[in-house]
Amino acid sequence: MIQNQISSECISPCAQLLRGLLGTRSPARQTLQKTRAGHHLFRQPDVQTYTRLEQTKNLFEEEKIKAKSILNNALDGIITMDKKGLIQAVNPAAEDIFGYQEQELINKNVKILMPLAYHQEHDGDLKDDKVTANEQFIGESREILGLQKDGSSFSLEFGVAEVKLIKETFYTGFVHDISQRKALENELSYRQQLFSTFVNAAPVMMWMLDENNKPLLFNDTWLKFTGHTLEQELSCMWDAKHIHPDDHDRVIVEYNHALNQRKEFDIEYRLQRHDGVFCWLREIGVPYRISRKNQGFIGIGVDITARKQSDKKIENYTKDLERSNEELEQFAYVASHDLQEPLRMVSSYTQLLARRYKDKLDDDANEFIGYAVDGANRMQTLIQDLLTFSRVGKHKRNISSVDIEQVLQQLLLSLKITIEESNTEISYQENMPQVMADQSQLQQVFQNLIANAIKYRADDRQCMIHIGYKKINSMWEFSVKDNGIGVEEGYFKRIFVIFQRLHGKEKFSGTGIGLAVCKRIVEGHGGSIGLESEIGKGSTFYFTLPVNFNY
Repeated sequence: MIQNQISSECISPCAQLLRGLLGTRSPARQTLQKTRAGHHLFRQPDVQTYTRLEQTKNLFEEEKIKAKSILNNALDGIITMDKKGLIQAVNPAAEDIFGYQEQELINKNVKILMPLAYHQEHDGDLKDDKVTANEQFIGESREILGLQKDGSSFSLEFGVAEVKLIKETFYTGFVHDISQRKALENELSYRQQLFSTFVNAAPVMMWMLDENNKPLLFNDTWLKFTGHTLEQELSCMWDAKHIHPDDHDRVIVEYNHALNQRKEFDIEYRLQRHDGVFCWLREIGVPYRISRKNQGFIGIGVDITARKQSDKKIENYTKDLERSNEELEQFAYVASHDLQEPLRMVSSYTQLLARRYKDKLDDDANEFIGYAVDGANRMQTLIQDLLTFSRVGKHKRNISSVDIEQVLQQLLLSLKITIEESNTEISYQENMPQVMADQSQLQQVFQNLIANAIKYRADDRQCMIHIGYKKINSMWEFSVKDNGIGVEEGYFKRIFVIFQRLHGKEKFSGTGIGLAVCKRIVEGHGGSIGLESEIGKGSTFYFTLPVNFNY
């Protein structure tokens, strides 16, 4: 009589792990026969029984190989424990996760794989060598911290399966390393918190819609403006009843077109604040991609009420200024024109007195008459210059294509006598461009600049003037360079102001209007004027005109 007894203590850890997963399957089932006396006797198996036994044994070995292959290639860690929590077997994935070799863990309490904070909880789960509280986690998984061999902790997902055999019970733990997932979740949480902080701290109103134009987000600035809670805003579609009646229809049309076509929009309108006041908003919306097919919408709103009020004030100031300038120009034109005749009469009769009574008056009287004639002539010149200055802004410009080289040729011809008497040499750069301008006004600019260069020439050298040009981005820059007496830097801006003179009338004649006229003409053509100068070496006056300009 043969009696087979298999002790669980003789089974290898791997076999226990397999048995924990697969259960126990006896390879040899022997036939028992009861005697009349009630005793059990073993009956020797026949050939057919041996055949079935061999087939079963082979099948068991195949399943052991399959199970072992599954264990060894599983991505998750698998740990088998007894009822005392002592580790009986681990698979290679568990070795990699915790950093231990299997032999280092066999018969060690599973607490070795837990941080200290979990030890007390684990000890409470084990009582009288029986699992008590742990049973509530069988068949479920939970997230806990694991402890690696090097002392570092990490997040893992842990599930327990109970395997009950005839004489013993095993517990198989399944370990999934979720540290990377946790890191991504933490990063996502941080970014969501950062985004929320940024959105709610923004001084502009922000909102977001999904692909069905359903509200997803309103920031604190928006809620503060409307006086609504976030739940109130999210629970309803966009409410247009607070739009100003004068803007309502226009805004609705633009909104619907933009949202339906998924097009950007930029609109200004008045929206009623929570206190009933209508404020001007500038609202900008752009579509954003949710998926390959669907697009949501995100927008910002800026309270531009203060800007609108400022714009209105500026508009009123501009109108008042334009009206005032127009009145001043009209006054200057009328005054200078009406003063011409009486001044001409004063000058004529003063000169008549000088001629008729020259020899009958003493020297003082003749000197006084000379002063009166000179003053009348200067006043007449001043009025004529003032009239010219007022005409620059009063009359509409006759804009056409102007050949600068042709303008200079005509100008040099008209100044021929002055050029010869002053022994002045004037040159200009070849291939001068054509510009869109008022030809007579542009000729006035060149004439005034050339005349100034001749007037303020140096006494110790021949007057040399060169006219050049260059293109700077979208502007033509023209220059009139001389070798005259120069201008101090402190007067660079002052000399372009009307009636401003740097020298006395005894040394240099003039009224101080010429450069002011140049400035007004150039700025009226969309350009600017300035100079560079050095005392005793000369000056370069330059002005710019647009290459392409629509007047």
